[in-house]
Amino acid sequence: MLTIYKSFVRPHLDYGDVIYDQPNNQSFIDKIKSVQYDAALAITGAIGGTSITKLYKELGLESLKDRHWMHCLCFFQKVFFTRSPFYLYNSLPSQVISQRYPICFNSYLCRTVLFQNSFFPNPVREWNQLNLDIRNSASLSILRKALSKVVKPLEN
Repeated sequence: MLTIYKSFVRPHLDYGDVIYDQPNNQSFIDKIKSVQYDAALAITGAIGGTSITKLYKELGLESLKDRHWMHCLCFFQKVFFTRSPFYLYNSLPSQVISQRYPICFNSYLCRTVLFQNSFFPNPVREWNQLNLDIRNSASLSILRKALSKVVKPLEN
């Protein structure tokens, strides 16, 4: 059942998460989280009210918030390194040139919380806070593996 969930349900929950996962969409995010929680209950046979973290740990699932974080950073790296689509690459802030902090970006000046949590300001902030080894990943697949090590629950 876990394979069925990962193959047929979770891709629908992940689709567009870079856009919809915003603090002003909390009721929508809660509905999507409840779908994953209900699926985890069905897969494990646990009763309602079981701890979400225990269910995710047992199944080896990440929270949707963590998956969103990973997707945002992977998409950000894709835009930065491949410079595609070009209109998104042109929207990136300038890089901070420093030997101490390679591949860092200037932060956006945000007047509103809505803009601060939108696509570009949020990943730039998260990217600059990443571990240097992760930030210097040579390819998207290496970055994905490094981020999944951060996000995945520990196995028993």
